[in-house]
This record gives sequence, structure tokens and C-alpha cells, in this order.
Amino acid sequence: MADAVRELKDKGAQLFAKGKHDAALEAYQKAEALAPGDLAVRQKVAELLQRTGRTAAAVKAWSTLSRLLAQGGHLLRAIAACKVVLSLDPKHSSTQAMLAELYAQKQGLAQAPAAQPLTAAPAAPAPAAAAPEIELEIEVELPKPTAAGGLPSVPLFSSLKRDEFIAVLEGMEVRTFEPGEDIVREGEVGTSMYAIVEGVVDVLRHQEGGGRKAVAQMKEGDVFGEIALITDAPRLASVTAAAKCVVLEFTREKMQEIIARHPGVEEVMNAFYRERLLANVLRSNPLFAALPESAREELAKAFEMRTAEAGEMLLTHGAPGEALYVLLRGECTAFHPNEDGTEKPYPPMREGDVFGEISLLLRKDVSASVRAKTKCTLLRLSRADFDRLMAKHPAVKSELVKTGFERLQRTARLSRI
Repeated sequence: MADAVRELKDKGAQLFAKGKHDAALEAYQKAEALAPGDLAVRQKVAELLQRTGRTAAAVKAWSTLSRLLAQGGHLLRAIAACKVVLSLDPKHSSTQAMLAELYAQKQGLAQAPAAQPLTAAPAAPAPAAAAPEIELEIEVELPKPTAAGGLPSVPLFSSLKRDEFIAVLEGMEVRTFEPGEDIVREGEVGTSMYAIVEGVVDVLRHQEGGGRKAVAQMKEGDVFGEIALITDAPRLASVTAAAKCVVLEFTREKMQEIIARHPGVEEVMNAFYRERLLANVLRSNPLFAALPESAREELAKAFEMRTAEAGEMLLTHGAPGEALYVLLRGECTAFHPNEDGTEKPYPPMREGDVFGEISLLLRKDVSASVRAKTKCTLLRLSRADFDRLMAKHPAVKSELVKTGFERLQRTARLSRI
């Protein structure tokens, strides 16, 4: 049977290349009948039904494909397929409701019926030609039934309530980028977050003397650019398609519209941003990079979010250190107070910077004052929580103390300049 399916797929591809779409559809439908678990074949059938104007059948095919992808744990691919369904039939509601039932945070046992319309009165259905044509090179087997609660938790989506999930899904758009095309550019103010449905992207940063250097790669399931939903800070790196990529784009404008209707989305987005930024800080900051992953996760949970008004002192030179801070939003000024009342400024603090850790590590008074220059959002870790974690990892603490001494010596040199 495998040979027969392969022959039908090859025949369908050849007919499609010749522009014989009806004949190609017939070949792929025969292949689908022989191998219903071949999701790549199912997608070809859905694409050709859409291309040949069989809108009702295309909606059904895309919806079935979305369900199978979701049940197999491929949520982003499922969302992309669902977006095609909505472009063909804006009144369709069961597919996005199904995705929400699988992945959204459940509030109590009672759930609204899956087919119940959940959106405001939509516009008339768009013609089939206006629907996005996504190309997902699906290479997964027919999903096997999963145990209750067995589907993976997906960052951001699994924290949303049912109606919030559907609103966010409807607010996302499918975008395609060709190899070498920039998705975001370093230095530009961002307005969108992206999730990779398919493909690989390179993360690039400008180097001194010109040129860009690849510093990381991201693949299917990765999310980037989320800082643009929270702040106007410029992009810290460029992200370029290494191969043809399909992504889901979620703009700040859409997010603000959704928050107006679903205020809970703002809390979820802030938590998502906090967790990702904190994970990056703990992973990249030399003081915490030595911690094992389990310790970083424990440390992250101990942080509390707080705000500081412009002019508020967060650390005072010479006073005992009571907490460690991570700057999420806003600007802070670090300085050394001189005896004549003037201040010796240090390099400005950017979002993501950590301060206050040296006094906690070395049991010394604060070596430099820190003042909020603007209204700031920060994460605070108390001395008690920090000490409790360090007590569990004495070897790591020794390394952190060594690093802390080195940073303290650099601070002392700066204060004498």
C-alpha cells in the first residue's frame, strides 16, 4: 500500500506542476483514502479544494487537519490551519473553540458548547482566492490518543482562559518569509511578536566595524519579539529567515484591542514576558549562568514584581543590601555619591539589567546607589529567598562569590576615575 500511496502522491505533484488541479486533487484524494494518517496528503487535499473553489469542502478539510495537528501537539501548525479556515469562512467557530478546549486554561468543569459562536458579527465570507495559502511541510504521523491532560503545555496559550485564547488566535496573522528576508531588524522599534510555525531563523547582531554575526538559531515552536508587545525598546537583534518560514504574527495594536475586551490577557502577557525575560537574564548573566537549570527555575519563582516611581531610591550606597533587582521596564541611574554632594554616574541601566546582587553575595554594604530615572517595573528577590537557594548549592555560591568580588573591584576602579 505504501508504494501505491507514493505513486499517487508523485502523480498528484506532477499534475499540480502542470496546472491540472482537478486531476491532482483526484490523485491526492485517492492517496488520502489509502493513508488517512498522512497529514501531508491531507493538507494537499485541503489546498487543492481551496484552489479549485470548493470552499465548503476546503473548510471541512482544513478544520480536520487543524484538529489532527492539535491532538498531535503541533499547536502552532494547527493555528495556522485554523486561520485558513477563518479566511474561507469568518463565521466558522468550531475549530478555534476546539483548539481552546485542548490548550486553554480550564476554569471549572463547565465549558461553553464547542460550536457556540464566540465573536462579534463578522463580515461576509471572503472569496476563496483571498485566503492565505500556507505551505507546511508536515512530516508527522497520525496522532495517537493522549491521556487526559497529556497534551503539552504551550507557553502563553496554555495560560489563557478559553475566550481569551480564541481572541488571541483570531488576532494573529499568518506570514511567510523567503530565505534571507529579515523578519525583524536590530535597532528598529518593534510592534509585533512572532511564533515560528515552520522553518528556521537566524538571530543576528551587528558587530563593531560593520557586518552582522549569527549568534543563535530558532526553529518551529520558538517565540521571539515579545518585548515589542510591552515596551517601545528597540530590537536588540535582527531575525532573518534561514529557509522559507511560516510564522504567526501578533501585533501590539491587536493585543491592545483584545485587552480592552479581555482584561485578563494583559496579566497573562505580562507574566509571559516576565518569565521569558527572567529566564534569559538568569541564563546569560555571568552571576547566574553557573546555576543548574532546576536552581534557576526555583530562583525565578521567588521573584516578586513591583513598580518604582521616578526619583525613587532602590539601593543606597553604604546601606545593607536587602534585595536583588531585575529591571523590566523603564530606566534606572546608578551612581557613586561624592563627599561634596555631587554624583559620579556609572553606565546607564537597560531593561534586563540585574543590580543589588553583589551586596547579597558578599555580605557587604551596597557599593553604588541606584535611582529610578523613570517609572519602572522591576522584579525583586529578597535576601531571605536568595540565601535559601544559595544554601542548597554551596559549590555554586563559591563561584558566585568569586564573580562578585571581580565585579566589586571593577566598581571600585570606576568610582576612582
